[in-house]
Amino acid sequence: MSDDELMVNRGNTQITTNLADKIDTLKLETYECSHDANSEMVNECISLRIQQGDDPPRVRPTRPICWRKMWSSCFPLGLCYEFKQLIRLALPITVTSLFTFTFGPVSIAFCGHLGKTELATIGLSMAVFNMAGIIVVTGLLTACDTIFAQTYGSKTRNKISMQMKKALTLITICCIPCCALYISVEGLLLLLGQNPMVAKLTASYLLRLIPALLFYSWGQVFTRYVQSQNHVYAPLIFTVLTNGVNALLHYIFLFQLRMGINGSAMAQAVAYLFQDISFLFYIKFSKTIVKFNTEHSIGFLKNWSGWFRLAIPGVIMVSLDGTLFELGGILAGSIGERELAVQTVLITLDTVSYTLFPHGFGTATGIRVGQYLGGQVPLGPRSTLSVALLLIWILEPFYFMITVLLRWHIPLIFSRDSDVIEMAANLIPLTAIFQILDGAHGICTGVLRGAGLQHVGCAVNFLSLYFVGVPVILCLVFLAKMSIQGIWIGLIAGSSVQITVLLLVCFRMNWNKQAELTKKRLNAEELRNEMSLNVTEETDVSPTFSRRGSYASVDEVKVEKTPETNDYDKSRPKNVPYHLFTNTTCTLLRKRMLVLTGLLFILVASILCRTLLNLSDYFGPFCFYKNGTYIQISHLNN
Repeated sequence: MSDDELMVNRGNTQITTNLADKIDTLKLETYECSHDANSEMVNECISLRIQQGDDPPRVRPTRPICWRKMWSSCFPLGLCYEFKQLIRLALPITVTSLFTFTFGPVSIAFCGHLGKTELATIGLSMAVFNMAGIIVVTGLLTACDTIFAQTYGSKTRNKISMQMKKALTLITICCIPCCALYISVEGLLLLLGQNPMVAKLTASYLLRLIPALLFYSWGQVFTRYVQSQNHVYAPLIFTVLTNGVNALLHYIFLFQLRMGINGSAMAQAVAYLFQDISFLFYIKFSKTIVKFNTEHSIGFLKNWSGWFRLAIPGVIMVSLDGTLFELGGILAGSIGERELAVQTVLITLDTVSYTLFPHGFGTATGIRVGQYLGGQVPLGPRSTLSVALLLIWILEPFYFMITVLLRWHIPLIFSRDSDVIEMAANLIPLTAIFQILDGAHGICTGVLRGAGLQHVGCAVNFLSLYFVGVPVILCLVFLAKMSIQGIWIGLIAGSSVQITVLLLVCFRMNWNKQAELTKKRLNAEELRNEMSLNVTEETDVSPTFSRRGSYASVDEVKVEKTPETNDYDKSRPKNVPYHLFTNTTCTLLRKRMLVLTGLLFILVASILCRTLLNLSDYFGPFCFYKNGTYIQISHLNN
């Protein structure tokens, strides 16, 4: 080889090396060129910037040291960009969650001024409403956290409207068993030994809360629909206004119109309805929100199994946490009245803490992770996870210090009893430690929701909390006689194992594989439709003799006979013959109607039990008779 040829080859090698260095460097900083979070757009941005001659930051020829490898591994898309995006979502979502949480306390505060019986009734009613309503709906909506964010981040973001239709339909159907429980709850409360008067008032109150449950569920679907599209201020404004309407209606119904405790249920229902109407108007007239598709399509009836594969583990995951805290309250009540009061203060404080930081940042993290996976950008979730954990671990220590410094003042909000205040103040540092662990738990569960891995969170919660936390709690409370302190030490032990496992799962996750699974999930309906029809490409293009004497495809012949002029045909895949599509649609409708009929049968059975069943035949004098007294009128003379 001549010297000139050798110089040319060396020059080409040097150019290739420089080009590779540019590409490797630009891959870490050009995600913001892509509005749709699409990896193809990122690659186009990289190529375009190189073609335009833009010089990226120089790559040092020396080998990067260990901390640089760790930094690039934790923040592959950079720290500042993800920090800004996460804060922009998390802060409004946090405030929205806080105002959503205040609905129950506002109702309890207003009803508490009516009397002791009314306060006991509203307390028991809200406990049943939360455990057999709010928690169930919240768990089901974890499917929306996954599907909405991933659909919006993908190329087919317009399908998010159809996903909202499906969510509204399934949430409404899933509320039917909850409504059936509310209708016939009086007998269950009497069976558990509740006061007959409180049980009667609670049953009446929950019956009037049924519209509130439906309106609340729809409002939460709308909230997630809007938040997943990075619009977080509209839900914040609507939630604040809804709280104002709720408080105003409580004042009018309870103290001006003298409607009693049932006026509280009506006030909540009207307030939630106001929230739903506000969201509908916002979605209708906003120029940047994907519009609600009003076309007649059966797309929302398909692939219910895929939705429930996300929703049911989500319900279990959320219920496991709530049930554990209820168990702590039961154990505290078995110890003594003072211990129960202290546990109530500590649980309320922990709930407010979780609403302030972990819930808001976890929801924002789930949105970002879902959008990245929907856009096929596997580098994004790791960056989001690292930034979210960094933020929560910076904020939680400050909250810990503030809580510990104010530990003698916080219990004064709930009680004036000196024994309760002293015990609560001594235990608040333990709850603050638990809250730090709870912050990482909120972030990790947000990542799992964004990736559609609710079943992993369900398994980890069950094994860590009930195989580690509960045994430690029982041993410390009953064997070591540590009272409430043993409850919170057990919670910390279970939560420590839980957080360790969740962090390992999140950081060891193969995000390239998760991106592929997301792509399959988004295309599940089309694939499921083709599999159910069992129509192959060879069948679709098989020659068929047409009336014009020439060969035509099956589709062409069917188009002549059944022109696609209505909205119903728009949901038919192009490669599926019309008669096969019609038969499959009828089968699908029959299956859905069968499910709905079964749930309606449960509802009707509950109504019949309430109207026809005489509770006095089963509970005797320990219940109200139909005339509203403890004893029958015919027995008064005796």
